[in-house]
Amino acid sequence: MSVTLDEIARRSLVIAGFGVEGRDLYRYLRTRFPDKGLAIAEAQPLDAEAQALIAGDRHVVAHVGGDHLNHLGDYEIVFRSPGIPLAHPAIQGARARGAQVMSQTALFLALCQRPVIGVTGTKGKSTTTALIHAILAAAGREPYLVGNIGPDLGGESPLLTLERATGRAVFVYELSSFQLEGLEVSPDIAVLLDVVPEHLDHHASFDTYLGAKENITRFQRPRDWLVYDATSGAASAVAGRTRAQTMPCRVDGPVDRGVFVEDGARVVFAAAFGRENIIDVADVARTLPGRFNLRNVLPAVAVARILSIETAAIVRGITGFRPLRDRFEEVGTFRGVTFYNAAIATVPEATIAHLETLAPRVGSVILGGVDRGADYTALARRILADGVAAVILFPDTGARIREAMEKEAGTRRLPQCVHVTGMEEAVRAAFDVTPSGSICLHSPASPSRGGLWKSYADRGAEFRAWVTRLGASG
Repeated sequence: MSVTLDEIARRSLVIAGFGVEGRDLYRYLRTRFPDKGLAIAEAQPLDAEAQALIAGDRHVVAHVGGDHLNHLGDYEIVFRSPGIPLAHPAIQGARARGAQVMSQTALFLALCQRPVIGVTGTKGKSTTTALIHAILAAAGREPYLVGNIGPDLGGESPLLTLERATGRAVFVYELSSFQLEGLEVSPDIAVLLDVVPEHLDHHASFDTYLGAKENITRFQRPRDWLVYDATSGAASAVAGRTRAQTMPCRVDGPVDRGVFVEDGARVVFAAAFGRENIIDVADVARTLPGRFNLRNVLPAVAVARILSIETAAIVRGITGFRPLRDRFEEVGTFRGVTFYNAAIATVPEATIAHLETLAPRVGSVILGGVDRGADYTALARRILADGVAAVILFPDTGARIREAMEKEAGTRRLPQCVHVTGMEEAVRAAFDVTPSGSICLHSPASPSRGGLWKSYADRGAEFRAWVTRLGASG
């Protein structure tokens, strides 16, 4: 259910959750409605930034503390921040009392009159979103990078960009499952990458998680497009149900209409009028190495083709792209060990892909984090098959990963296992146990948020800092 600005002007509303999205929404609404009464609801005491934002605002009411959501039913519109599950009793209670529950994403899609490219999947969202943006920029378009991709990676507030966008604007919107949950409108072009189990503490089951992801195409029209990873069973299943036109992408063989890798050597676009070689895989690999990165590149090429962007601009966008921080970045070589950082790897499938790209040069892997019930059997098999010399293990999943390796090893020799509880300790161990001339891969296969770090970004920053500090002191 969408809402107009006229309705917002007339109705009472509350912003449930005053994090990044909540604050951006507040800024947008206050710009539009300087004297309108606004309410915010936040569990934690407001930090200095939040207090400064609302300081002097005589028209704001703040519900802060453990009972902050108890007030939602007192308002006609509830803007739900992504971290609050749609199934939360307070959200459902507000709905039962007649409140309209929506989100910043829903409001943006209702107001935006320009093309929107939405990108989702379990991993690869940020890289694919940023790469599409880079290709659009190389083509001289007016692209805006918005949504779940943070300001540290160049992302902007969707609503705030509306204020300065011209008629030529194109919005490239990274969408998390939290943002897609409950959405009743879909973007003009949807990109669906592979979907594997994650965030099940929020969504309760994989089917619910996939259902949230499917909202990226569920409400598309027949003239819209769904670009999807055809090597993914989950994404292919969703593609089979969409009303939109579909464009499959495959890294392992041809498609009749779409983008694929031919003979492992070139990226090809196939259409009714024929086929075209877009770029050599070797040229992609100089910027974005690995099969897992090809699965991000192909959808970006597909979107560019849908938008009739010329091949030369596509190539410029790809070859000029720089890998995003924490997503498979080479930190550097110190004391004979080359360090790679992929702190964003919160599921074992991502770590397996990183190992596949770097094999057989990986001498050690830093693993472990918050336990959300992932299955580490396939990861254990990969570590053993690659002959990794050592694994450095954080709680809580570090113990489970070791158990999985022990179960899978049989008569094979286990890697040296080092259990640690801090990043300095982990990096010191990496220098000690990683064979000279090989790689230490930091790819946790587990979430970081809620454990020893506030986020994967904090974890990645600490890893980089200790690698450079200890590397210089050696």
